[in-house]
Amino acid sequence: MRLHEAAELEGDVSRGPYPVVDVANAWDLASTLDVETPGIEHEYREDGERRVALMAHADTS
Repeated sequence: MRLHEAAELEGDVSRGPYPVVDVANAWDLASTLDVETPGIEHEYREDGERRVALMAHADTS
């Protein structure tokens, strides 16, 4: 599943106690994920106080 498909999925939205990370701008986390799961795609969006981070991989994980 790719990012555009993941963005269209419906699911529960809730507030969490942890911050949402913009992985593409967190080089240490991005590097670790690239080593562990090559080919993973990241997207981060902000709309006011709402923050959404998506990750998708070709194997649909």
